[in-house]
This record gives sequence, structure tokens and C-alpha cells, in this order.
Amino acid sequence: MTSTAAGTEISVSAPRLLPRGTQIVAGVLLLILIWQVAVPIAGLVLSSLKTVRPIDPGFLFSPLTFANFARLIETGSLAAVTWTTLKFAFLSSLLALAFGTFLAWVSTRTDLRLGWFIGTFVLLQLAVPELLVPTSWTFLYSPELGWFNRLWASTTGADTPLFDIYSFTGMVIVEAFVLLPLIYLFAVPALSALDGTLEDAAMIAGAGRFRATMQVAMPLAVPALMATWVIAFMRAWEAFEVPWVLGLRSRTMTYATRIYWDTVTPPSNTGLISAYAVPMMLFAVLLVLLYYHFVGKSDRYGVISGKPMAPRITRLEGFGRLAVGTGTLLLVGIGIALPILMLAWLSFLPFYRPPSLAALNALSTASYVRVFNAEGLLRSVTSSVVVGAGAALLLIAAAIGIAWLSRFRNVTGGRAIQILSFAPIAIPNIIVGLAFLWLYMGLKVPVGGTYLALILAYFTLFLAITSRNIEARFVQVNKELYEASSVAGAGDMRTLLSIVLPMLGPAVLAAALYIMIWAFKELPASLLLSASKTRTVAVFMFDMSRNGSMSQLAAVGMTTVGVLAILILAFQVVARRAGMRGF
Repeated sequence: MTSTAAGTEISVSAPRLLPRGTQIVAGVLLLILIWQVAVPIAGLVLSSLKTVRPIDPGFLFSPLTFANFARLIETGSLAAVTWTTLKFAFLSSLLALAFGTFLAWVSTRTDLRLGWFIGTFVLLQLAVPELLVPTSWTFLYSPELGWFNRLWASTTGADTPLFDIYSFTGMVIVEAFVLLPLIYLFAVPALSALDGTLEDAAMIAGAGRFRATMQVAMPLAVPALMATWVIAFMRAWEAFEVPWVLGLRSRTMTYATRIYWDTVTPPSNTGLISAYAVPMMLFAVLLVLLYYHFVGKSDRYGVISGKPMAPRITRLEGFGRLAVGTGTLLLVGIGIALPILMLAWLSFLPFYRPPSLAALNALSTASYVRVFNAEGLLRSVTSSVVVGAGAALLLIAAAIGIAWLSRFRNVTGGRAIQILSFAPIAIPNIIVGLAFLWLYMGLKVPVGGTYLALILAYFTLFLAITSRNIEARFVQVNKELYEASSVAGAGDMRTLLSIVLPMLGPAVLAAALYIMIWAFKELPASLLLSASKTRTVAVFMFDMSRNGSMSQLAAVGMTTVGVLAILILAFQVVARRAGMRGF
């Protein structure tokens, strides 16, 4: 870049760290990612080529074979599971992208005063344990017990249910609402960061406010939205709870449910289980390439500058206001609020009765009394907080370093860092847990059952989400800020701390909240790596589900929502003070 001031030409080059400092940071990150990502993936691939279990003697020296893949191909199970998982992940993530982006647009870019309402319920949906989300939907839409189907039958006399939740369509819809908070949480900062002067310029050229928003502002958020969609796709790709609860009746198996079924059904075959996971990782490579297609020309999306930014608000009037308002209320009300209310209703009933005035006499707090008297509840909450906070600190620090290196520096190992930081999203949670469990047992490292084991596993589980979210925010930072800082004589570290980090505030807050909430919800990996003194809330619920009633499970779920609501409220307070709309 060359500028002229008072006849003097000044050459401004792109800011750069000291080569030695850059390589030290890159080297440390690369080593961490190799241990946290490459080693478990290598173990997974190696296991798929073996007929011996990783914990058995002679595993490393046993012959390699493609027998596991041949068996899956011959039976046709691999093709069937792949097609089912692909359809389920694509449709549910696409629906979640539409729902989440629409609600984020309503909250941040329109004059409808629904931001707090939408943000509160979306974050509460994120707080509900995933095992209980499809369960609450079954009490609304199942053919036998569903409240809506019963209401439909009594009103119309119809013999067929209004909607069968135990269907592929039901799986897609419920999973879309499970993924919706992820899309919303990361779409709000992206839409809030857009410079309103760009829309003003479009309006001066003759475009209306709505057209300027849709054709100028929204396309600038494409990298952040598409990066989030890729992550949502992979979350659906490895989803377990919704396909298990809603798809098992019709034997609709996805990768996650197939792997779990083969794991718990004797004789367990680790080679076959690993063989199912390998195609998931290969498909993730395609998604990485898709992601880089959107961010490869990221300069065109650099819209955060040093000038004051004021996102322009679209004024809705007449039919448009009615349609957007009604759609928002129906989407939040039917898809989020009603299932949460049903879960609350179940928690107060020792035995299920459909919601009605007559059933109010049967409400009781007995389930909550049993839950609070249950041994280990307080300890499990403490474990989730400790593991979540530790993982969040490590993940955010690593994500900022990854984004800084990959976005603005051509350093040795930079591409490897990018690939390794995204690859874990292709590994199912249960496989991550198994990989670390086998790794610790094989190396005889005494960390199994400790907080450290859980924090390291969570680092791998949520690395892709955290790094992609923060990097998407980096994409929107205009390079002129770095050039101006360099001209003023500031070093790169000072630029990072004084200029870049404050602009990453919304993304960092969103990522921290997401990790903390998931520390209460993650089950498969936590189940394998926790012990009696370190079991998280999700593991506590799993243990209770084997001996407790549906009412007690719902009570635990609502207690979890109540605890996480405190975190959500704190996040909303901070977000408002930071000027973030939508929360």
C-alpha cells in the first residue's frame, strides 16, 4: 500500500511478526494439535485396518487388512447408513440455517422489538439436554401420546395423526431446532458487524432498504454463515440423541446410532466401529475445501474498520411486519417454547397426563425433591463448571492463535494447523472418548477419570466450532487497521491485544457460552472418560435414566436449564453492555 501526505510517499507493507516468534507460536500450536487431533485420528484409522482391539496385546504388530470395509460394503450397510446420514445432516442443517439466520436478522436488522424474546428462548433451547429435546417432542407429536395429535383427533375425529414424530421428517425438524441455537449464536455477531454505510450507498443508488440489506449487507456475512453451516452440518452428521430417540422405532440408522448399536451389542467389534467413522472424516475433507472456497477471497468481506459502525435497521410496515412478526412467534413458540414447557410439565407429574385444567391437581414437586436429594448432583454441577471453564480458556486461546496465523501469516505448518483444527468435527464424540481412553491406557498415563482427561477431550471436541467462529470474525476485520497500526509504530502483539481482541469480543463471548453450556450436555465422551468424582451433569442424568422415572429425568433437565439460565443471563448482561443486538 502506498499513500501520499505533504508530497512524501510512504510505503506500508503488511504487518508481520518476527519470523522466530511466528514460528514458535506456529510450532507450539502444531504440536498441540498433533497430539490432540492427529494421534487420535491415526489411532482410529489404524483400528479400522485391524481385527484386534487397540487395548489387546499385539495390536500394533498385527497385520493390516481391509476386511472391515469389505464386510460393510458386502452387506450394503455402509451405503445405506451413508445415504441416510447425508440426507439427515443436509436437510436438518439447511433448515437450521434458514431458521437461525432469519431469527438473527429479525433481532439485529429490523425494528421489531423481539431481540430479547428470541435470544432468551434460543439460548434456553441450547441449555436443554439433547437427550430430552426429542423426548419432549414425542409427548407433543407422537401418534399415541402426542398432545397435538390427541387434540387433532378429538377435534376432527380423524383416525390418522396430524404428524408422526417417529419419521424421517420428524428427525429432520427436531434436529434443525437442536442446531438452531448454534446458527443463531454465531450469526448474530456476523450480522451485527456489517457497516451500515454500505447500505446507505446502495440506497443512494436507488435501492430500497430491504433490497439493500438483502443484496449488499447479507452477502457480506456469507463466510461467517457458511462456516457456521458447515459446522452445523457436521454436528448433524454425528448427532446421536435425535436419531436414537426418533429413528430407532423405524430402524432409521445414522452413523452415530449405528456405531453405538454396534458398540453396545455383543460382540463389540472396534474395527467395524472405526470403519464406519473413516468415511465421516473423508467427507469432512470435502467440507474443509468448501469452507475455504468461501473464505479464500476473504478480502472482499473485510467490513469491520476503525470508523464507527451502525448497522442499518429495516423498518417493517403493513403486511411485511405482520408476516415477519407472526413467523417469528410461531417459529420460537412451536419449535422452542412448547417443547421446553412440555418438559417442565413432565417434571411435575409422577405419571404422564396430557396438559389440561383437570391435570393441574396432579402436579407435584416430588420429582424435584428426589433429584435434589440424589447423591452426587452438586458434585456433577461442579464438575461441569470446572471442565467447561478449563476447556473454554484453552480453546479460545488456541482459536485466536490459529485464526491470527492462518488469516494473516504465511508460516510453515499454517495449512496443517488449519486442517487439524477443523478435522475433529468429523469424529463422533463417542469415538473421541474411545480414542483418548485407549491412548491413555496404552501409554499408561494416569489421567483417566480426571478433570484433565475431560478438558483435553473437550478441547478436541469443540476445537472446530471455536476456531471457525473466531476465524469468521477475523475475516470481517479490515486489513487497513493492521496497516494503520504498523504505520503508527505498534508491534504486532500490541495490535493483536489492543485492536483485534476487542473486536473479537462478541465471537469470544459466544464461543465461551457455547462451550460452558455443552459442558453440561456432552455425554458420549464424558461417559467414557469421567469417574465417580468427576462425572458431569450429562453422565449423572445417564446414570439416573437407568433407575429413575421420566418425571425425575425431566426434573434434572429443568434443573440443568435453571443453572445454565444463570450463565445465559450473565451473557445477556455483558452482551447488552457491549452493544450487541439480538441477546
